[in-house]
Amino acid sequence: MTDDLWTVEDPEQRQSEMTDFLKNATLFGAALVLVAFCGTAWPYALNIGL
Repeated sequence: MTDDLWTVEDPEQRQSEMTDFLKNATLFGAALVLVAFCGTAWPYALNIGL
């Protein structure tokens, strides 16, 4: 469920785990931004809410 970044000894695998971790953090941040703006009205929206 979580990244195994902190226990990996191999440098190549550790870099791969770090890349996956940063991708996950980026997607989580994007989801937070989406949730933050869901309550606001957009000028050209179709008036369809979540």
